[in-house]
Amino acid sequence: MTMTISTQITQTEPDFINGIMVLGRVTVVVNFQENDNYFGGQVVLTKENDDISFTNTNDEIQTKAIKKAKEQIANAQLINNKQS
Repeated sequence: MTMTISTQITQTEPDFINGIMVLGRVTVVVNFQENDNYFGGQVVLTKENDDISFTNTNDEIQTKAIKKAKEQIANAQLINNKQS
């Protein structure tokens, strides 16, 4: 079964470092979908953590967002919320 991954850049925010405008944050919605399964959410890429800049193309930003989403999913821990 083939999984489709789609992305959409929904917000970009500049930042200023030493008076110079840089790309500070980019919010990207990432959706993983196959016939019977779906997982979606958003990731926030930052200059400090994800090394983004105005020179990145949309494809590079989307690739970084997919990679970050996969890492977050892989590192997630189940919280057991037993209901009485």
